[in-house]
Amino acid sequence: MKRFLITTAAVIGLSGVGHAEDEFVRFMKARGEYHEAMSKEQAQMLRDEENSESLVILRRAGLTPDAAQKAVWALNHRPQSSCAIKAGDIVNLTQMAQAAPDNPATAYSPDTDVILIERNHLCDKNMLDR
Repeated sequence: MKRFLITTAAVIGLSGVGHAEDEFVRFMKARGEYHEAMSKEQAQMLRDEENSESLVILRRAGLTPDAAQKAVWALNHRPQSSCAIKAGDIVNLTQMAQAAPDNPATAYSPDTDVILIERNHLCDKNMLDR
């Protein structure tokens, strides 16, 4: 079922404009995750999986569904925004804590970041355009 959803999301994503695909290829190359042997479809599927994982992490951290969705959008389209920075902190630090649960150096609680995002409406459109 998960594969079906990922494949469906990839197909829907691929039906977009060619410009967006080119922008994504540049994004993947900048991150060092794009290989010439990787097709645009494979790169898009990787991005969709990463977005889905980020969405789940943000929801489990306590963001509302709307704020989590906007945060994932901001991570992809407005990476310099306060929303994307705080959401990125939640995702990255949660993944680090999960990778090394016994290491006190990676202990992390997203409560403060969640409160900052929700209370200050950091992921609202008017805040993202600043």
